[in-house]
Amino acid sequence: MFIPKSITYKKMLFILVIFLLLLTSIRSFWIMSHLPPEQPLAKQGVMDLQDVSFTDEVTINLDGEWEFYPNVFLESDKDAQHEFSKRFLSVPKNWQEEPKKQLDEWNRNGTYKLLVQLPTDANNFFGLRMEEITTAANIYVNGELISQRGNPAQSKENHTGELGATTAFFHTEENLIELVIETSSFDYSKRGGINKSITFGTANAIIQQHTEMRMVQYIVAAILLLHVIYAISFSFIGRQRKKAIMFGLLAFSSMVSVLIDDDRIILSYISIHPGLIYKWMFFAYFMGVISLLLFIDSLFKDMNKKVLRLLILIKVLATLIILIKPEDIFPDFYLLGSLLSLFIYFYLFTCVWKKVIRGNHTAIFILLGLTSIFVNLSWGIAKVYWTDLTFYPFDFIITNIAFACFLFANHIQILNENESWAKQLTQIDKRRDEFLANTSHELRNPLHGMINIAQSLLDHNQDKMTESNKENVQLLIDIGKRMNFTLNDLSAVTQLKEGKVKLYKKNVNLHMTTALVLDMLDFMKEGKKIRLQSTIPTTFPYVTADENRLIQILFNLVHNAIKFTEKGSITVGANYTGKMATISVKDTGVGIPTDQNIEQVFQSYERVNLNEINDISGIGIGLSVSKQLVELHGGTITYHSTNEGTTFLFTIPLAGRNINMTNQTELIKSETEIAAEKDIEKRLFKKHANENQATILVVDDNPINVKIIKEMLIPQHYVLTAFSAKEALQCLEQNQLDLIISDVMMPNMSGYELTKKIREQYSISELPILLITARNLPEDIHIAFESGANDYLIKPVNSLELKTRVNALTELKQSVKELLRLEAAWLQAQIHPHFLFNTLNSIASLADIDNDRMIALLGAFGNYLQRSFAITNINSVIPIANELELTYSYVHIEKERFRERVYVEFDIDENVDIHIPPLSIQPLVENAIMHGILHKVEGGKVFIRVKKQPHFIEIMIEDDGVGMDQEQIKELLDLRHSAQDGVGVKNTNRRLTQLYGKGLTISSIPNKKTIVRFQIPKES
Repeated sequence: MFIPKSITYKKMLFILVIFLLLLTSIRSFWIMSHLPPEQPLAKQGVMDLQDVSFTDEVTINLDGEWEFYPNVFLESDKDAQHEFSKRFLSVPKNWQEEPKKQLDEWNRNGTYKLLVQLPTDANNFFGLRMEEITTAANIYVNGELISQRGNPAQSKENHTGELGATTAFFHTEENLIELVIETSSFDYSKRGGINKSITFGTANAIIQQHTEMRMVQYIVAAILLLHVIYAISFSFIGRQRKKAIMFGLLAFSSMVSVLIDDDRIILSYISIHPGLIYKWMFFAYFMGVISLLLFIDSLFKDMNKKVLRLLILIKVLATLIILIKPEDIFPDFYLLGSLLSLFIYFYLFTCVWKKVIRGNHTAIFILLGLTSIFVNLSWGIAKVYWTDLTFYPFDFIITNIAFACFLFANHIQILNENESWAKQLTQIDKRRDEFLANTSHELRNPLHGMINIAQSLLDHNQDKMTESNKENVQLLIDIGKRMNFTLNDLSAVTQLKEGKVKLYKKNVNLHMTTALVLDMLDFMKEGKKIRLQSTIPTTFPYVTADENRLIQILFNLVHNAIKFTEKGSITVGANYTGKMATISVKDTGVGIPTDQNIEQVFQSYERVNLNEINDISGIGIGLSVSKQLVELHGGTITYHSTNEGTTFLFTIPLAGRNINMTNQTELIKSETEIAAEKDIEKRLFKKHANENQATILVVDDNPINVKIIKEMLIPQHYVLTAFSAKEALQCLEQNQLDLIISDVMMPNMSGYELTKKIREQYSISELPILLITARNLPEDIHIAFESGANDYLIKPVNSLELKTRVNALTELKQSVKELLRLEAAWLQAQIHPHFLFNTLNSIASLADIDNDRMIALLGAFGNYLQRSFAITNINSVIPIANELELTYSYVHIEKERFRERVYVEFDIDENVDIHIPPLSIQPLVENAIMHGILHKVEGGKVFIRVKKQPHFIEIMIEDDGVGMDQEQIKELLDLRHSAQDGVGVKNTNRRLTQLYGKGLTISSIPNKKTIVRFQIPKES
């Protein structure tokens, strides 16, 4: 579309002159092409057509002097005397042009009569075309009625008017035709008679002319209708709704004008009273002007609103007058309305002219359209008042095309601007992504530093910090972790946009993957009362996916659900149909607002705005990352939400049967790499060959993985195996282990959950745990250590790295064991000075009283010292007989010291031959005497029982002393080391737990009794 880049005043004037010449040329050509050839006129009621050669292309206008008989119907009332009233009247001519006195005599009815002389060889089949006879007529040819429109009558009461063109056909064998037209016009006081030429010709000529003109009007109406449809459609899909509606209203008004004027095509389909015809016509004209004003106003925002409103108001008032006033005012009012319309068009023309000159170049189309309207209206006035012209279609078409071109040019301009803005926004978006990627990279290290410092501050100053400060530091750590997740998502977004994400697909156990993700996110519930659960069965088919990316998808969806759920549950489920698995993440949160469409929810940096939750963290890219990763896998993602929660669903392809289980060999790099490391391993681990072997438990649900790790570790270590977390816990109860190596992803219970369960009994130093995971993201490492692991390895495992870490952890275990052994020996060697002093005083006092008792006490004291300093005390276990002898000696000494206040009873089964940790019974008995019965003035009783059970030996110490409350019991059974720990209960409980997986059991009723018991497995 050609639009000049710059338009000056002269150039604009030149364009308009050319356009006017073009319009004039087209109209002149149209008029000339539709003018009839030179033809005779009727004279004295006779028209001589004997010299006319009638063909299918020739028509004759029956213009000239017709006989006219006012107030008489010749054919209807043949007996009336009418010769005295005959006169001659020009056709076409409006009765209103006659003197008023004469019109009153006519009583607005009468008969036209014309004799037509035909050539002798003329066609016998003719036709008549009458454009307008106001407003009722009977048409006779040679005394035969050939057409009737309305019901002409000599009184207004019997008259029925009807507007519209009439076509009639007749056959004659005569060369002289008598044409009689009876007409009446009581509908309009200022209009009547034959107002337009009557066309005569052969039937084919009349049909051709009639069809041609109606077809042209139909075509124009159809074009205008298309513009209306275009405007309506544009109003729905475009942003310029008001412009489109006003343009559509303008096109519709023009279409109605075409259908209701000239041939009045609309009357072919509906019957309308003659008075309403003119009202409709004027209403359409005026509505066209009003819609044009509104259209121009919508196009240019800087128009003079006051003037426009005034013009619109004037036109609205004119329209109301048309609808209310009688039809008699139409002829005069039409001229007034047309002149007003010319003024409006001229005003709009000058306004748009200024805008074009000032640089709004697309407005030139509006200027051309206004010019076309102005020219059309001028010819329309001439057509009504001065000359009879045929229908001219091109002004309507040119005007609407010009306006449509403006809208189209404006739309193209907007598209170009949008394209320019889109390019700029793309550049800005790219720069933003680059900035965020660089920022995430630069922020990661200082962020981790801040998190680590805050965590250290919290860990090392627990006793010194107030609860408020602890909460604040923990909040700082949580905020840092959230920001770390955001940085990870930013990195993922950048990689996805740059196409750097490559999928390493393999068969993935969806059940285990989901359990892993839920374990990872269980630590991030941040105190919310949420239950994370999976309903995916262990038998669910494998899926083909990149395991790390599948974990990332699930992680983002579940983490998103946690953010928007305050209480309830988050459930991950799955089903499959055909070749696709559908995974769902359902929460009981606040739901997604209904005004958010699916594109918004999965759009990058889009966040759901919820009034219920104001502190949601993140920048809205987790769901976008998940969507892109799902689509990379060939799946789809969607959601449905209510105010009771949201469910996200995505699809992943199921694994095919012909795909090998790649995770069966993922733990090792290659046989070549392992062989290359053999020499280093031999030199590095040679010193362990002759040392005591460490007992290691390898846990993995995949037997191949278990075998591979076992082969790596033997013969340097003794390796036990388990193929589930449940089996591993059973093995732990039955064996003394130095290290556990566990895979993270296992069915039913993941490696994280297994680690947490083990930590309920064993501290991080008492039983090291090494986790093996396929992911090395910060959150995976964090969850591993948070669950209680000592170390972690990333698949595929390097053999040298595995052995190095295993040796480091087993040596740690041996060091801790040695420290515990030395601690036990040191504790055994601790004999309180006051105990020695009191015992010696008791011996000295008995020397003067009872030598036998003194000798027995000396023997017990000597045995007590011998057992306390025995070399076997450095061993982890000793025969139970040795421990009982130490206990007998201690009880004998205390009974001699406190006499009746101490009563001790032993109940020992025969043939009890087991080994127990040194100093495991005597400290408990000492605690029962010193802190139990002796805290009562009267003293009390202590019962020591050693009983055989089917699978273990139970040892129980019961006293009836002051007892303990639950807080004291909880403190005694705490496995954590304390600087105040002594020989007593805590050390005994910790050593028993470390050796047998189960420590002391204490039950007590304050001021009544206390029972302490423990079990020694017979296999030990």
